[in-house]
This record gives sequence, C-alpha cells and structure tokens, in this order.
Amino acid sequence: MKKYSLSSEGLKRVKEQGLQRTSLVFILSLIIVAFVMNAPVNREGTTSLLFVIPVSLFVIIAAAFSLYKGQNAQKAIWESIRIEVEDNSITRQQIFMAGIRISREEVKSIKETGQGLCIFTSDRNKSILIPVELDKTDYEEIKQTLSSWMNIEPKSPTQKRADLLLTILVVLGYGILFFSWSGWLVLFVSVVMVGFYAYMYWNLQQHKSVDPKTKRNYAFILGFVVLISSMKLCLLFGIYEPLILFIVKR
Repeated sequence: MKKYSLSSEGLKRVKEQGLQRTSLVFILSLIIVAFVMNAPVNREGTTSLLFVIPVSLFVIIAAAFSLYKGQNAQKAIWESIRIEVEDNSITRQQIFMAGIRISREEVKSIKETGQGLCIFTSDRNKSILIPVELDKTDYEEIKQTLSSWMNIEPKSPTQKRADLLLTILVVLGYGILFFSWSGWLVLFVSVVMVGFYAYMYWNLQQHKSVDPKTKRNYAFILGFVVLISSMKLCLLFGIYEPLILFIVKR
C-alpha cells in the first residue's frame, strides 16, 4: 500500500489559488454593491434604499464572512487529504467526511477532468476524486496505476464549453435579478435559478464523496438567491416597501 498527500509545496499552491479565487469573489461583491447602489430597480427609474441598503450590507458581510471561514476550512481540508493505493483498491480520507474505499472490481469508469481523476462505480453516490493539486509525480503515479485497471477517459473539450456556457448563464441570471425592472422576467429567472440551485444542493446531498462544507456553500447560495429573488419581486410588484414599513411600525 502506498499513501499520498499534499506536500508543503502543494499546500502553498492551493493556498495561492484559494487567495486568488476569494479575492476575485470579494472584488465581484464590491462591484455588485456599486451597481446596486446606483442602478434603478423599478419602472420609474429610481432606486429604493429599502432594497439597496439590505442587499448591499448582506453582500458585503456574506462575502467577508465566507472569505474568512472559507480560507481556514479549505486549509484544514487540504492538509487532511490522504489517498491510499493498493493493488486492488483505492481509498480517499479527509476530515468532515467518512473515508471512501473503492475496490478494483467496483470501478465502472475513470475520467480525467480539470479537477483531477474521477473514479466512478455503479453506485452513483460512491465515487472518488484524485485532486490534480497533488504533486505532479504523485498524480502521474496514481494515474499510471489506475490506467492499468481501466482506460482513463481524457478531458472533454465539450465539457469545458458546457461549463463556460453554464457560467455565462448564471452570471446573466444574477444580472437580471439585480438590474432588470421587468417583473415577469425576474420571476422567470428567479424560478429557474432557485430550481437550479435546489437541484444542485439535492444532488450533492446524495453523494457521500462530497464534503459537508461544499454542501453548506450550496445551501447558502440557495438561500441567498431565494432572499434576493423574494425582495426584488416584492419590490417590482409594489409590495416590498409597504411590507417593510408595516413591519417597522409593528
């Protein structure tokens, strides 16, 4: 049996990548706040402070909290990852989730993606990801071992295009939620986005190989979309400000 984990250099690379991603998220959050503070949110072309202030505060606080908690949690997760390779089985262990062991006979397919090597079984809830962040020599050694079990499907350019298209659609959806004054368009986009994130959260809940933090992140995003959609729809259909004023007077 041979064990693999991230080296100090690997952890350093992961930390740098994490800082780049979290910095980008925070910058995008500030851009959203800047647009929301100045963009009209109703048909009259005016901005409602009762919408702008809660949304802006929520975005800033949520982004700052997520960056702080996310960095610490990700560091602990990456430090805990252990890959154990035997002649006829492979195991992945990390904190916050039970270890997963897959025997050679259980393997249905192996695919290489941008995240690493995905090992699938006939049980859709039982799979293992060998992260590409491992040292290159370790990653290639594991890949060579797995290739002796079964042919590894290479990275698919079609999947990359699909991921890019999905990213564009999600960004467009957020743009409509924040800046469109068409009530029915916002309603349609809200239903689609809430349904999408609800499905993603439900799907992640079925997989034992996904760590709880990732599941909580999708639960948070789902809650954020539901909250923003509800506030924006109430505002566009003329019931947001009366509702807020009624609550304040009570």
